[in-house]
Amino acid sequence: MLNCFMNFNPLVIKRRNILGDLYKKCDPINSIPVYMTNISEDPIGFVDETLGQYVDGFVFHLPDDVRKKLSVSGYDVGVDYNFTEAGITPKNQRIKLNHIVLIAKASLEPIPRHKAALAVKKAGVKNFI
Repeated sequence: MLNCFMNFNPLVIKRRNILGDLYKKCDPINSIPVYMTNISEDPIGFVDETLGQYVDGFVFHLPDDVRKKLSVSGYDVGVDYNFTEAGITPKNQRIKLNHIVLIAKASLEPIPRHKAALAVKKAGVKNFI
């Protein structure tokens, strides 16, 4: 279980960057858990909106290594939510967030420069740096 006394450095990310098209439909949150990859494990941190209702950002409270990687777009972010009102058309329904899941992006291995140069030479491209 998440230790409430753990010391995390916060990271603020705009709500619109996390929610995308769901931005206008999402109700404010108090605090929701953040999981790594799946929800079968204990949460690694939590998200809240402690900056107030007029500041449009989620405050992520995560361990340093995860926070740093999230700040440079090292994770895809998934959100789990429920509709808050029944019987309203999906276009107008409000949502309530349940939790956030961080999914590590696949790392791309760079092509060694000499192999890239050989491929360009075979293709007949001139002025390759």
